[in-house]
Amino acid sequence: MIGMLGVVAFGLACSGKKRAQKGYIKAIAPELEKAIAQQSPFEADVEIIRKGKVYDVRVDFKGLVKENPRWKKASHEERLAWFARVCAEVVGLTAGGAEEAGFMDFENLIIGYAGQVWSVPMEYAGYISSHAISRSKSARRLEKELMEEMERVE
Repeated sequence: MIGMLGVVAFGLACSGKKRAQKGYIKAIAPELEKAIAQQSPFEADVEIIRKGKVYDVRVDFKGLVKENPRWKKASHEERLAWFARVCAEVVGLTAGGAEEAGFMDFENLIIGYAGQVWSVPMEYAGYISSHAISRSKSARRLEKELMEEMERVE
């Protein structure tokens, strides 16, 4: 998933910054939705929101793609933490790649879950993503840290 987005990002970056941003925005949301579904039991809606010269990524929980025993046993807070971690892993990695390519700056990851909206800086989503990839911290540890960092916005 990320490899394909990297190729798209590079190709679009070569064709001009404004055009690259528009093309990337169209391409990235559906790819992020697919990546979330592939890496978890979650179905989500993803929206890229422009805020002046920076962007936010909003991910809203839609439901489960497949049944999961952990989900059934989890409390509301544990479910939120799990969903938020998956979002941070996927979005943090992808947004970091776009920023490294030099044509988009991301500010926040916005997470909608069960009528609540939470925000975490995109830099922190990148932190979660890097630890998930390197497996230097457990998923549960990352979930705990993420819950401490997130702020409720609505």
